[in-house]
Amino acid sequence: MALAGTTILGLLKLADVLLLLVEAAPAVIASLQETRDRLAQMADQGRDPTPAEWDELLLTLQANSDEIQAIRDAANRGE
Repeated sequence: MALAGTTILGLLKLADVLLLLVEAAPAVIASLQETRDRLAQMADQGRDPTPAEWDELLLTLQANSDEIQAIRDAANRGE
């Protein structure tokens, strides 16, 4: 009986993590797509990002990374 309880708790944890991923995925994907589009536009223009654009790009990528890490942390804590 304890094994069934452990299995159920593991499945519950997996379901919670999947819900977090589904919740966060659209925003992260949209942000990454926007960043990619901006970089493609700069490449088409044959230019490098300005210092301000670099700062914004790095902040955006860090925010996406932080969101993904928060999901990993929640998964590891069993939330």
